[in-house]
Amino acid sequence: MIAMRSGAALALLLSGCLHPTVQECSGGGQTWVCPSEQACAQPPTFCSTPNEVGACQGKVDDDPCSSSLVADGLCVAGVCKACSNEISGCRLVGWNPMASQTTSDLTAVAFVGDGEAYAGGNGTMLHYQRAGWIVDDTFPSADLVGVPITGLVATQGNVYAFAGSSIYVHAGGAWSKLADPTGLGYRAMWASGDEVFIVGPAGKLGHYKAGLWSETTFGTASYNAIWGTSANDVYAVGSQSSIVHFDGTTWTQVSAPLPGSANLITITGVDGDVFTSGRAGSATSVILRSTAGGPFTMMTVPTNITYALWGSNKTNVFAVGDSGGILHWDGVSWTKMQTSITTQVVAVAGSSAAEVFAVSNAGAILRFTGAGWADPVATPSHVTSKLADVWAAAPNDVVAVGAGVFRLQGQAWVDNSIDFAGGVKAVWGRGTGDIEVIGQLAAAHWNGTAWSQTMTSGIGTLAAPVDLWGSSTALYAAGAGIVEYNGSSWASIADQEVYVADWVSPSGKVWVAGTKGVGHVDGGAVTRDVAGAAFRAIWGVDDQHVFAAGSAEIRAFDGTMWQAVKLPATVGVQLDGLWGRDANDVFAVGAANTVLHYRAGLWRTISTPFTGDLVSVSGMGASIFVATTDGNVYQLIDTAP
Repeated sequence: MIAMRSGAALALLLSGCLHPTVQECSGGGQTWVCPSEQACAQPPTFCSTPNEVGACQGKVDDDPCSSSLVADGLCVAGVCKACSNEISGCRLVGWNPMASQTTSDLTAVAFVGDGEAYAGGNGTMLHYQRAGWIVDDTFPSADLVGVPITGLVATQGNVYAFAGSSIYVHAGGAWSKLADPTGLGYRAMWASGDEVFIVGPAGKLGHYKAGLWSETTFGTASYNAIWGTSANDVYAVGSQSSIVHFDGTTWTQVSAPLPGSANLITITGVDGDVFTSGRAGSATSVILRSTAGGPFTMMTVPTNITYALWGSNKTNVFAVGDSGGILHWDGVSWTKMQTSITTQVVAVAGSSAAEVFAVSNAGAILRFTGAGWADPVATPSHVTSKLADVWAAAPNDVVAVGAGVFRLQGQAWVDNSIDFAGGVKAVWGRGTGDIEVIGQLAAAHWNGTAWSQTMTSGIGTLAAPVDLWGSSTALYAAGAGIVEYNGSSWASIADQEVYVADWVSPSGKVWVAGTKGVGHVDGGAVTRDVAGAAFRAIWGVDDQHVFAAGSAEIRAFDGTMWQAVKLPATVGVQLDGLWGRDANDVFAVGAANTVLHYRAGLWRTISTPFTGDLVSVSGMGASIFVATTDGNVYQLIDTAP
């Protein structure tokens, strides 16, 4: 892209000196020139090829597009661009690096809105606008020599930056210094509308309102961070386990269950929950939470020193810190996510659950677009054989079966094995205290405290059980036939054909898949709905939305007919597991570490950080779990569309 925006260039154009090698363009209150072989786009792209501009005629940013050069892209500033991690609207899996335009340490980040953000650090200010980061040359960079930007806040159309002892505001397309409360050593800033709060050592608290600064001292703590919901609801945290609150008039002390030596580093909140984090002792990381204005309580977290917190809602909060560490809170527990860096991650912010940036040393910027893999939790050491099934009882509670029954609760696996000769083949449940498992020779129920066997004889009614699903009153197992457990006994309800999967709709209708196709139980027999192909998984939302998976194919039922769906061309493997959160949010897994996701009418491949064959998928909330042939369970954190 070549664009000239200077007055001299425009003068040359208008005088004819550049004609016909360039053309004049305008938009967004700017004018510029482009080479004649290119077409006018919109800022900040300005110029591009006629094909890519034409592909976005009549479309808005983030609309899908295609051209002779871009097979599958998005419109950005009027140009069709191939998807990359730089482009807002493009969705990749994981925390992926971006091109940051600097190697200086970055220390702050803030979103203005969807597709626009600022990041600052030692000697630099960067600006993101939908298609990548650029150096913001409107910021007075001379003021940043040897001075890091330690605070960035976007609020009600204003953007504030805090560097050294100065506060800057972005207005009218440029940055200017708002105030310079020198000599007080302030460390952090937060703003609401046109009010700005700053905090520092020795109990120092500063407040800017209506063009005037006021300064006060509250206690003796060194305050490290400040945040609020409004100018009348502000929290500051720091040394001496200090949490203080401002109600618009008065600062008051808030109690915290910490030793007096604890040092709180960061604070944020969302939807009535407030989170703060720091160190209790030399290296012990702590995160505290207050819910609905209640007292702060300690949270259980994986070891990680946290420097910044941000959340889109109370079940989607990120904590960033040492050694590339990023933690995710799903409303139940904290989980450590996989990242590609090992340096300190010191700031995090987002515009939604599907757009989050984190910044680190040496100019590193990571982007998260709603889905990423958690660090795996090692399964019990004796689990070396293929797992057969996985089922999630809660976001932090998952049951996997194979050689035994294994349960992930929080951050550790426990062995819940019962005496099952021949192994366990399938698991399904109604909740954490109501779980069913079945194997070659027995079935059992977990009541929240202990296992009790529900079938130790009469197993001949179902040879080789391989799948399990149920309703609120009954349980169904698939194998060489279909059997039902009514709470007291098992009985055959269908013929002895071989089935490998079953699913029970909310209406109580039993759907089955097997070597001869897909069908449903009707009376004492199975009515075949799809014949001539083998299927190994079936799942649905209701009787109008059912999916079945087989060898490199998925078929969908819409209440009237079954139809083959279009899969990515690279998918040519056996698919063995199906599960979803609704009819427009479905996961399929299979051989060669294949994970597929259905959303917005399309099936897409989700990249994975592991190898092997996947046999089952289940989930709850933002946590999706897949079981593998090598005895592992992996967790995908999927927070947003």
